[in-house]
Amino acid sequence: MKKQALVGMSGGVDSSVAAFLVREAGYDVTGATMRLFDNETIGITDKTCCSLSSIEDACAVANRLGIGYVVYDMRDDFRREVIDRFVSAYEHGATPNPCVACNKYLKFDRLYELSARDLLADSGNTVLPETAGEADGDIPPLSIATGH
Repeated sequence: MKKQALVGMSGGVDSSVAAFLVREAGYDVTGATMRLFDNETIGITDKTCCSLSSIEDACAVANRLGIGYVVYDMRDDFRREVIDRFVSAYEHGATPNPCVACNKYLKFDRLYELSARDLLADSGNTVLPETAGEADGDIPPLSIATGH
């Protein structure tokens, strides 16, 4: 079986190149973007990290590369794990970095959990990569890559 890889795609150059390189290395690649907020909710109209235009850009790159692509709606997770933590820390006199919380709780935990479940289910497997053992030798591991 071909090795599976999820590439976190932001719509930027770094993650687009990562998707290309992983595909060229022989992986069955699926690009994924986390939808973290609605532009109207936070009052932005310009293109910025994690905006809806970034999702459109990532989708266009995935289509051009001929790889699968999925958007995970993580707005509730983002509010709870990033925004609420940011506000609480700020209220207590700290200088929080929301990107650190997003990386820790969403990008490298929740995104992996969701993608592993979905990608393995699509391939007919029901065992998550971290629980696959010697007896499950035909279950390919799921790798995850980003442009960072």
